Amino acid sequence: MMSSEEVILDKRLLLIDDVAFDAFEQAIEANPAQGNECLHQLLKRPKRWS
Repeated sequence: MMSSEEVILDKRLLLIDDVAFDAFEQAIEANPAQGNECLHQLLKRPKRWS
């Protein structure tokens, strides 16, 4: 059985083809967080772990 740490670390590697990577890269470059007021408000809230 895998520990929770191993499960999380296993999710950091993306194996995708060139077409999927190009689409992923375009989505990242489009900066979807810009202008997203709900996201900005969420990020301003105090962190539960601090």
